[in-house]
Amino acid sequence: MVEDPDIHPPSNDQSDVDRFAALADGSVTALGLSSSAADALEQALEVKTVRDLADNRYVRRAQAIVNLANEQKQRFPRQVRPGHGHRPAPPAHLGDP
Repeated sequence: MVEDPDIHPPSNDQSDVDRFAALADGSVTALGLSSSAADALEQALEVKTVRDLADNRYVRRAQAIVNLANEQKQRFPRQVRPGHGHRPAPPAHLGDP
């Protein structure tokens, strides 16, 4: 597989390393959040930077739950658990009078 150099810059390119470090330590607004959303995130979860968000225990828990759910979905597609999903139609002889 050929990698696109624009997507994966050479690891020895210090300017890119510095840019990613600056992003990681910069405000969560760099992710596209508004200033008011960033303020709310800081107040609710004490998250100021992209690194804070990535390291946040609630974010990590949410990621773990979603990853496990996705893994189970791939391993057991369309499996209906008892009590969930559609109910079978009643037998014809039990239909309306």
